[in-house]
Amino acid sequence: CTFFLFPVQKLLVRLSERIIPDDRKEDEVELDERLLITPAVALDQCRSVINTMAKTSIEAIKLSFTLIGKYDESLVDPIIELEDKTDRYEDILSTYLIKFSSRKINSADSMKATEYLKCIGDFERMADHSINIARNAKEMDEKEIVFPESTKDDISVLLRAVTDICEKTVDTFLNEDIAKAYDIEPLEQVIDKLKEEIRIRHIKKMQQGICSMHEGFVLGDLLTNLERISDHCSNIAGCMIDSRENNLLLHTTLGAIKNTDEFKLKYDGFLSQYALAEIQS
Repeated sequence: CTFFLFPVQKLLVRLSERIIPDDRKEDEVELDERLLITPAVALDQCRSVINTMAKTSIEAIKLSFTLIGKYDESLVDPIIELEDKTDRYEDILSTYLIKFSSRKINSADSMKATEYLKCIGDFERMADHSINIARNAKEMDEKEIVFPESTKDDISVLLRAVTDICEKTVDTFLNEDIAKAYDIEPLEQVIDKLKEEIRIRHIKKMQQGICSMHEGFVLGDLLTNLERISDHCSNIAGCMIDSRENNLLLHTTLGAIKNTDEFKLKYDGFLSQYALAEIQS
């Protein structure tokens, strides 16, 4: 039996290597349907493309962050191109994984395919928000919106926290590090708190006549985009955890750990790490 499988395995390796031929651009991905007959190889190739998609998504997000308060039109097209790549990755992967799931596969492979389908949707939507943030930055530039220094400082803290959760999420996914996946939700909860605190602070500034209503709208839209990026990070971590627990009811396991002492300890640590400066009276 081993003697029979050896040449077949070599053939599958050669087929998998043709998924992204050397003479094609990196983003021109084509998943060979002939690999569907071997679930392990098919999933491995999907995994390789999702890893590239994850890195592309965070690249778009980080690039969009550089535009906030320092708009540069030359960076907009690269952000759009990165987001377009994630769209293409999602289309190709979704089609392939749905075909994969329709075949006779075992429960473990079915669970993994479900996890991948969930995660690629979140990675794609994370990249979507990079476009929204670029638009926020463009509007701030065109309308010459300049926030008070205290608001800029608050936004800087939030950007650091969102960058951190994106990096943690991508690293966790790339390395399949479930232990680190448990760091994502506490940080996401801290980001929710930061967003609300910054919003309330800005409302008080508007009431004091320091900022205009329009500035408040722009800030609110930016904060929403940043919060939603962290929400998608939470989705990915929760999906990985539930998949590892063989639980198709996604987020069930993650919901249960929110009341644990370990969760509170991690939350308090991130809350201290990303504390906003005290308001000067």
